[in-house]
Amino acid sequence: ELLRAIRDNLRDGASQLARRALDALARYAEAPEGSLDNRKAALLAFAGELGALRPSMVAIPNLVSRWRDAVRDFEGSPEALGPFARTQAQAVRTWADGARDATVRATLTQLEGARCILTHSISSTVLEVLRRLPPARTEVIVTESRPGREGWELGATLAAQGHRVSYITDAQGGLFTAQADAVLVGPMRSSPTARWSIRREPTSWPSPPRTRASPFGSARRASSAPLPLPTRSPLRSAPAASWCHPRCPD
Repeated sequence: ELLRAIRDNLRDGASQLARRALDALARYAEAPEGSLDNRKAALLAFAGELGALRPSMVAIPNLVSRWRDAVRDFEGSPEALGPFARTQAQAVRTWADGARDATVRATLTQLEGARCILTHSISSTVLEVLRRLPPARTEVIVTESRPGREGWELGATLAAQGHRVSYITDAQGGLFTAQADAVLVGPMRSSPTARWSIRREPTSWPSPPRTRASPFGSARRASSAPLPLPTRSPLRSAPAASWCHPRCPD
């Protein structure tokens, strides 16, 4: 049940799911019985399954691995392992919350003056960044992000907060990037330099001839890089209270 809740969750981004994985580790912490080695083996096996559930969401194995390293190195009585594992899950979560807050603050400095932002899929870190931008001055272009259509959840949340939202198909991403002052996505991989994961070419979005550049980066750490963007095309935006894509449910 704990594993299925992570595997089947299409509402939350990687950062939030990683925290749910830590919650699952805390709940499972005192389930194993027997010797210290047997309990450790059971906890580490469960952590291994959790970390492998959503391979594209690197935040999950990153946080789980921090917990796993601490549990693997634990030396004490078998009965003390469970409480230690529970406490360690909370410690990793506290560390992750601090890291996310620092990331959000750093990202906001990169977005000063940006009035139109395009984003893909869903990320709790990106959502927190967008929540802190003034709705009256910020327009957000959100892709569907099929097959799970995570973009719908993100767009609905932002629209409810008063942001102007345009909801587009994934295939339209290359066309609508010309409207954006910045393109912001959650990190798809970790970097040993602890800087943003910058992709100069969003390869899944074919683009017409490029005429200008705009920042394209992931909400990770403070940095930016130019992305050649296509020619500007008309943008149709719906009011926050009524935004909808024709193929989406009411």
